Amino acid sequence: MSRIILLITIAIFCFIIESNSQTKNDVQELNLNGQVMSIKEVEFETIGKNGETSKKNIKSNILRTFNYKGYDVEINIYDENSKIFETCNKKYDDFGNLTEKSKSNGSGVVIEKNVYQYDELANVIEEIEYAKDNLFVSRNTWKYNGTGKVIKHNKYDVNGNVIWKSTLKYDNSENIIEEIEYDEKGNIENRWTWKYDSKGSPIEENEYDTDGLLRSRYTCKYYYLENKVLLKNYNSQEELIEKRILKYDKIGNVIERSRYNPDETLKDKTTWLYDEFGNQIELNIFNTDESIKETTVYKYDKKGNRIEVLKYNGAKILKEKCIYEYDKKGNRIEEIEYNESGEIARRTSYNGYDNKKNWTQKITYSYDKNSNPLNTTVIERQFTYF
Repeated sequence: MSRIILLITIAIFCFIIESNSQTKNDVQELNLNGQVMSIKEVEFETIGKNGETSKKNIKSNILRTFNYKGYDVEINIYDENSKIFETCNKKYDDFGNLTEKSKSNGSGVVIEKNVYQYDELANVIEEIEYAKDNLFVSRNTWKYNGTGKVIKHNKYDVNGNVIWKSTLKYDNSENIIEEIEYDEKGNIENRWTWKYDSKGSPIEENEYDTDGLLRSRYTCKYYYLENKVLLKNYNSQEELIEKRILKYDKIGNVIERSRYNPDETLKDKTTWLYDEFGNQIELNIFNTDESIKETTVYKYDKKGNRIEVLKYNGAKILKEKCIYEYDKKGNRIEEIEYNESGEIARRTSYNGYDNKKNWTQKITYSYDKNSNPLNTTVIERQFTYF
């Protein structure tokens, strides 16, 4: 994928990115509530019916421990006999920067380790990778400009020789305008250049090969009043190979994404609809003749909880359905999936929440096409809190 696509996404949704710029910690990434100190999670199949908790065929057994800031400090993976199979440890400095990450086997022997250093602005400036017995593997270094943008990245081998490097340049507005990658001999492997409009949005990306010849070119045109972006991709012969159109609403939600062949015939198209609260309520996927291939409808209750998902084919025949139920506190307690025949394909029950609103047991029942039980899987979780 071209890098300009990411740049365009950032340009369009910069206000959304800025409002959500705070990086999530590991507890938040797991969608957990409260100041979690640890979570013990065991997944297994059950003997008998109705989710009996007689353990059979343990699939996973993991104990994950966090620091007060919500980041991993230790992850223990256990085998079927509840003995440690693998451990991952992480260390941080006083500013919360990851300074060491290691992996050990069941005997406690470190088999991998990465050590990190940072500058006074918390930019990573060095990473050293070690193998078993503290054997040096590689070293990465980064340099930055005065505003914290990476301007150089080097990778070294065990002898201290540079085996790969990258240099980056920026304009006066701190937009990246050039990146060059070099091999171990200092020869150019890849080179990219970018151009921007007066609003700082990327309008052109060029990729060059080792001989400086054009590999591909992307051009981008913004229709700000129409909330639309037109992206064109050209090959090394400057021939158009694809055109993309992206449309979005006033708050940055994507409402249409289309791709076209050079002859203007449609490759694929997807559209989205949202309600007044920003909830996605419909997704449409189109065929190349612009007829609808598939439609997914999403429904919500008055509290904004998703309560139903309906998937139809192009003939508007229901193919799949999933319904969700919640208790009075807003905790999800059940999910039921139906197949195209209207038979239950899977049912998931959440059989308990703690006082932090984290679920403690989830049971999933799977069925064949005639709704006959196939297997039952249970996940049990135990929490400790700061």
